[in-house]
This record gives sequence, structure tokens and C-alpha cells, in this order.
Amino acid sequence: MKFLFANWDYETFIDDFHARRPGLAERPYAVQHLARRESLFGMADFYSRNLRRLGHDSEDIFVNHPSLQKQWALENGVRVPADPVRRIPYVRRFVRPWFMHVALEQVKKARPDVLYIMCMGHFDPALLKEVRPYVRLIVGQHASPLPRFPDLSGYDFVLSSLPNLVRHFHERGLRSRHFRLGFEDSILDGFRGIGRTIPLSFIGGLSAQHRDSIELLEHLSRHTEIAIWGYGAETLPSNSPIRERYRGYAFGSDMYRILCASKISINRHITVAGTFANNMRLYEATGCGALLLTDRKENLGELFDVEREVATYGDKHECLSLVQSYAGRDAERDAMAVAGQRKTLSSHTYRQRAEELLEILAQLL
Repeated sequence: MKFLFANWDYETFIDDFHARRPGLAERPYAVQHLARRESLFGMADFYSRNLRRLGHDSEDIFVNHPSLQKQWALENGVRVPADPVRRIPYVRRFVRPWFMHVALEQVKKARPDVLYIMCMGHFDPALLKEVRPYVRLIVGQHASPLPRFPDLSGYDFVLSSLPNLVRHFHERGLRSRHFRLGFEDSILDGFRGIGRTIPLSFIGGLSAQHRDSIELLEHLSRHTEIAIWGYGAETLPSNSPIRERYRGYAFGSDMYRILCASKISINRHITVAGTFANNMRLYEATGCGALLLTDRKENLGELFDVEREVATYGDKHECLSLVQSYAGRDAERDAMAVAGQRKTLSSHTYRQRAEELLEILAQLL
């Protein structure tokens, strides 16, 4: 089969990505695209690289990445507005910015069997009707706060790592299935030999959308030497103790480097997860060999052997107590981290997810 994955990048990541790579925005599309994939941000090309290993044709587009979309349009004779680098705010009413028109042309050119949309919250539903003649199957993947989708009828199938959202999509009349996230084990080759020099770390959002975790991080910031990376710190109150522990952004390869250097990594889920564990950090932290200390969820035992492969907390006080306890139990902490990594590398890799995805789609096609 032929796959085309449609991805969406954080604007803060795009700015940071190009700030670290002066001149890249003027390079050929293939050069920019390779650099974007090698950044390891988000899911990068993890699905595609494993589908190719399994004998399928697969590629990725990064729909809202201005320089990438501009360069593809230039090289493929697609007309764009005079100022294509200007980022147009994308609102929930689905005003279509210029790069969505480029994405449409990319789909037409690729003519994939499966158009796999990993940015349902941003993708113009009307665009699905326009791409339908050029694809066999349109699949969405979603596990974040739900926008007010005016129309989901363009999707043939929706996958989600959250069981509660699977139920939601079923109620909307869509075929849907639970599909877990994972870890790309091949990236570990680039981080061999990094020592565990960070006792306690957190990497994630610090904006208003993550207000439920701010109290936890402020509590840990007052009582531990936690090191915090993430986006949205500028929205924190000036007196927030998080500011003293804040170390800046950590996207893609920087995030993996920090996790490989961490002894304990704190995780928490956003509100939409409800009582379920699902996020990428579960697999990223354990895959990199840090001890995962995550919020307690009802289905976590389906993913890991709780208290043998990962540790859990119920509130900020229990979390602090566990952090302080593990500080004096190095051997137990390290054994749990090793067990957690072993589980992720044996059961939660993107190679395995690609195989599971093929089984699902084979039934649909």
C-alpha cells in the first residue's frame, strides 16, 4: 500500500527549528524535509520509516511548516500567495490558509491508498471532499481536546489512543478503534553513552491548557531540584517557583537526550485523557531508560506492570513522597527503569504499531 501522513507542527517548534538551522529555509525541499525528520520532533516519520521496512510506500507532509510547503510548491509549480512565509492564524471556523491548498496538491500528486491525517483538529473538513477522488481511504488519528468538528463524515476511520474518545467517535457515527502510541527504538543509537546526570526531570506544556499540572510542578519546584523544560513558560505568573527550575525548550532530539540523562521523569496527562493513560511520554521516558513516575490511571496496567516497570502517584503530595523515597533507593529505582525500558522495547515500538496498523487497514480495504 501507499501511505501519506499529514502532520502538524507547533509554531514554537518551527521557530526553534529554523533558529538552530540558519539558511535551511532556502534549501531544496528534500534537504529541508530530511532535516525535519531527523529533528525527531513529535512522531517525526516513525510510522513511515517502519511501514517502508515492512515493504510499503510511505511519506510524510508537514502541513503548516511554511518553508517546507513554500519550497514544495515552488519545485512543483504550485502557485502560492506573494508572501507565503507569513503564518496565517488557523481558527476553528476552518478558514483555509495557503498551506492547506499546497497540502491538497501534495495529496493529488501522491495519490495514496491511505491518507492518514494526524492533525484532525486543524484539517479543513471541506478539503476531505476535494481529496476524496485521489485516495482510497481517509484515516484520522486524534487524542487531544476535541475542537468543534462541524463535519466528520469525510473520514472512513478514526484511531485514538484514548478509549473515551473512541466511544465519542462511535457516538458520532464513525468507525473507530483504540490504537496506542509508541516509541521509535532506532533513535537510541544516537544517544549511547549518555550518563544519568539529571536526578528528576519534566518535559511538557506549561501553558494555560496544562493548568491541571502546574500545581504539581510548582509543588515539586519548591521541594526538589527538578529540572523543567517545555513551552508556554511565558504564561506563568512572575512568582511561580517553576521559573527557577525552567531550562527552556526541549523539542525532538533535545527531549530524547534529556530523557536518556534522567534518572526519574515526571509525566502527567491532560484533562481530556480522563481516567486513561495514553500519552507519548509513557513510551518516550521508559524507552530512553528513565524511571517513569506518572499519574495513576485505570488502564495503565494494560501497558506496563505497575510498580515493577513504572511508578505512579495520585496527587502532588504522593508524587513528592515517591521522588524523595527513590532518592535513597538507587538500586530499586534503576531496576524499575530497566524493566520499564525492556517492556517498551519489547511491546511498544513503532515497528509493532505499524504492523498493527496494517492489520486494521487490511480489514477496511
